[in-house]
Amino acid sequence: MSDKRILPLLLIVGIALFGILLCNVLVMFRPWARHDICIAPPVSVAFPPDAAAPPGYRQTPVPVASIWEPQLSQRQRKTVMQEQAHSIVARSSDDIWVIASVTAIVNYRPSIGKLYTYTIQVGGDEFVPRKLFLAQDGTLWGVGKPSYVQFKGFLSRYDATEDRFVAITDAQQMLFNDHRHSFETVAEDSQGHLWFAVNNTLIRYNPTTEETERINTQDWGLAFTYFTIAADDTLWLSAASQTALDPKTYRVYRYDPHTGSLQDYGTPPGAYADAYAHNFNLAFDRSGRLWASDFGWLEFSTPDDWLWYQVIRSPVFIHDRIHGSEKQYYWSHPQPPYESSDGYFWFQSGAGVVRLDLEQGAWCLMTTVPGDFFEDEEHNLWLAGDGGQIYKYRLHP
Repeated sequence: MSDKRILPLLLIVGIALFGILLCNVLVMFRPWARHDICIAPPVSVAFPPDAAAPPGYRQTPVPVASIWEPQLSQRQRKTVMQEQAHSIVARSSDDIWVIASVTAIVNYRPSIGKLYTYTIQVGGDEFVPRKLFLAQDGTLWGVGKPSYVQFKGFLSRYDATEDRFVAITDAQQMLFNDHRHSFETVAEDSQGHLWFAVNNTLIRYNPTTEETERINTQDWGLAFTYFTIAADDTLWLSAASQTALDPKTYRVYRYDPHTGSLQDYGTPPGAYADAYAHNFNLAFDRSGRLWASDFGWLEFSTPDDWLWYQVIRSPVFIHDRIHGSEKQYYWSHPQPPYESSDGYFWFQSGAGVVRLDLEQGAWCLMTTVPGDFFEDEEHNLWLAGDGGQIYKYRLHP
């Protein structure tokens, strides 16, 4: 083979080898992780858990790193959002929905920078839901009512044709006989049915037929707090005995709606010793692990072959931002993680938003703004935070 043919071939091979080397370096060091953006918590080694807040004590300022792009003007935050935002969902990268305080449902259109407000009207009453839920088919649901409104367990749906939220009235009588309790959790199974937990009752709602079914759970003797649904449509519940509502009685149960069976999976490790163990929420990650807040996760190959793993908690969840508190420091338990498309795990708590690199075991306090977040189809992470601001973080810059 002549030199003229060998040189281009060697050049191609060299470029290919350089590409492989570069990919390995990127995977090894993950420069997009940018650990320099992590915020230092108030304490890192030890803290006095019973220390009282000193007179005139001012809490740590709330920094927001430049990677979080604020979307709203000061006027929009104060007049429309009422300086409070939560329960954010993204129907697309240009169709963001959030609840503003207890005053309105807000639709934010980033391309034009405008906000549109909605409320729900039933029989002369006007209110907003406690949370928003985006179904697999793109339907936007409003779940619950504010605590000051009777019949707090309530369901509404956004009608794009009429551009308004419509109350689902046909199912109300069966859904909400006990108006003292509001929905703590809503989840969707593979058939598109919505599931709710109301005190000691499980409810399944079919949006297509508008049929509602109460699951007979009275014999279980359990009060539910949170639940999630697995890929096989089984329900995983955080529940406690109705006769002894003590943190140490809260356990994880698996309910199979196909067989009606209920299986006990015990208490997440470390929860026995925690006074706030009853607050643990549940969520599955992309690998099928069941997380219980930051207590740990449950791995199982079959329903009968399972094992709890305890998370080594991070001091990034220690903070001094409990308004009106008598104590100076708190070690908050976050909501269970959301696994984003880039493989990171995201937690939200009173300390703010925390990212976990599970492969490296690295915790990163990304912002001290607490709030809900949601990833859109273009891999932007949207955060609705205290102060009524909406932030965008590009997962793949």
